[in-house]
Amino acid sequence: MKTGMRIQKVKRYNYCGKRQFMISSQIDGMLEPIDCGELMRIIRKLTEKIEPRKLDYIVGLDSGGIIPSLAASMITGLPLIVAYKANLDVENKIHFLEPYSANPSIYIYNLPKGSNVLLADDEIRTGQTVINCINSIVETGSFVEAVIVPVESTKFNARKKLEDMGYELYSYAKQEF
Repeated sequence: MKTGMRIQKVKRYNYCGKRQFMISSQIDGMLEPIDCGELMRIIRKLTEKIEPRKLDYIVGLDSGGIIPSLAASMITGLPLIVAYKANLDVENKIHFLEPYSANPSIYIYNLPKGSNVLLADDEIRTGQTVINCINSIVETGSFVEAVIVPVESTKFNARKKLEDMGYELYSYAKQEF
């Protein structure tokens, strides 16, 4: 899909996780400064497909999902909850795994039971992190309306996996990585 979005696969050094590269795009701030106007344009295009009245929160996944989820929160006016890779002494927490990470545990804190959320991340490849997150949120009595990501890999069929579970995936740029 031609979007004009700059996406790059970048090798990681001294990384003990399974995925020895990162996917960087022009809206993550790693390889170039973020053009906030472009970031907001891309996230607005993704969030306009979702009915914000059905949502209670945006949930952004640590760490790459923080920037797109903040933009989504600013555009929709919905409160943002960030899932962190820090296990804190907090009673109300949801735990799930990012399977290819050196630090796979991720925690969502204080998501009220019965909440309807929009998940946001920077990219999706196999879909397993998002699937693990959705399953953990649903187990606690909340709901996931949809998932937004600026960058989607088509190589591992994450979209089909989510659709088979009954969830919509909205992406801006598609690549095979």
